[in-house]
Amino acid sequence: MTTDSASQWLEILRKEYLQDFIRGGGSAVKFIMPSKEIAPEDLIGRLKIASEEEGFQFASIDAAHTKIHMIDRLFNDIARQVDWDGLASNFLGRLIVNNGCRLQENSKKLKLNEIAALNGLEEKFLIIDIRKWLEKDIYRDYGMSQEFRIAMRKMCLAQLEEDQDPSFFRDLVKQWLQGQISRISLLKEALIFQKINRCNARHILFSLVHWLRRNERSGMVLVLDSFSTV
Repeated sequence: MTTDSASQWLEILRKEYLQDFIRGGGSAVKFIMPSKEIAPEDLIGRLKIASEEEGFQFASIDAAHTKIHMIDRLFNDIARQVDWDGLASNFLGRLIVNNGCRLQENSKKLKLNEIAALNGLEEKFLIIDIRKWLEKDIYRDYGMSQEFRIAMRKMCLAQLEEDQDPSFFRDLVKQWLQGQISRISLLKEALIFQKINRCNARHILFSLVHWLRRNERSGMVLVLDSFSTV
């Protein structure tokens, strides 16, 4: 693949797949072999830009460092490239607004006391309502696995810094997603009882794609780069 043909390929990919077929719910697998005229990292970088401009979550996995035939390792590496806090904050903000509450404009963080004051509500009653909304919109969304639903509910509550020791559980959930948690017993209180492994990783990967859609993202573009191993 030359530089010119790479540009043409990216344009076709953007128009026919990113803007149309995949955005509409489809999926596709593409194989590409760059020539010496274009470095693989340059092509991946251009694909990343195009994907993010179209609202997709982009992840690139290097087969030289990740055992891509192992679904749990693959997911863990994808998870390290996802802005979990950003997704949770975005979802929670829209959830609060959709249930009739106002948020402060240009506020970078969701603070329970500020939201309660802005809407003339008591904090203790507002958090009860938010927990109910999260149960309805996340925990009862069976397009995601149970463990993933529990994890995302925890992530959303942690954005309010109202959950018990929020930073502790937020970090633990991200470590669990990224395959870096030392002991699964640390998440027992959060009702997560097993690490991500080859038995549940596929369901959790599907859950992530569903979660991206719930966050008004177009989907996911995943690059499995094996150029360095050829």
